[in-house]
Amino acid sequence: MKAKKPNYRKVYAVRFEDLELKYCAFYTNKIDADKGKTEFKRKFNKDALIDQFDVPYTKKGFIDFVD
Repeated sequence: MKAKKPNYRKVYAVRFEDLELKYCAFYTNKIDADKGKTEFKRKFNKDALIDQFDVPYTKKGFIDFVD
């Protein structure tokens, strides 16, 4: 799948935040993100959210996204 903007890539973030636990993992496709969500469910017994982001296709763009 192509991202909506040229020179952008889709990044999927699986995340969960609790009072004592913050967890976030990044994946390049939806299938791996679903696997990560399932792994999180098995490990912590909590439901995680999958968010999709469009990130510029450069090293600086990804670093700015993480910051």
